[in-house]
Amino acid sequence: MFCSFNSVARFAIAIAATVTAGAALAQSSEVNVYTYRESKLIQPLFDAFTKDTGLRVNVISASSGLEQRIGTEGVHSPADVLLTVDIGRLEDAVKAGISQPIVSPVLDKVVAPQYRDPEGHWYAISMRARVIYLRRNA
Repeated sequence: MFCSFNSVARFAIAIAATVTAGAALAQSSEVNVYTYRESKLIQPLFDAFTKDTGLRVNVISASSGLEQRIGTEGVHSPADVLLTVDIGRLEDAVKAGISQPIVSPVLDKVVAPQYRDPEGHWYAISMRARVIYLRRNA
């Protein structure tokens, strides 16, 4: 089963934020999302998340270097969630040691095993088609 981007992403942000920030987030009224996704494309998701949870979403967007930034910030990084655009960046984050496993029976239920890391470091929240065009008369 693979649910809609909005429903899984909203829940994933909530779970990831809770897991990565732990007690600090429980006392906070905001969540910090570092993302490679274009802010204008995901702002409706964050607005819905805020409406559902009451938590404000602070967004740090970049085209590169977020894994390195989190690594440099170390244990003092304000990042609660890293939202990437491809599997390569997820793997880089895991290899850099800046992620931690999420344990969520609900995410395990809504995201099929082939769309998540076996060790729980990431869950896919969207898919992208790769199209190849072939001209027959070439």
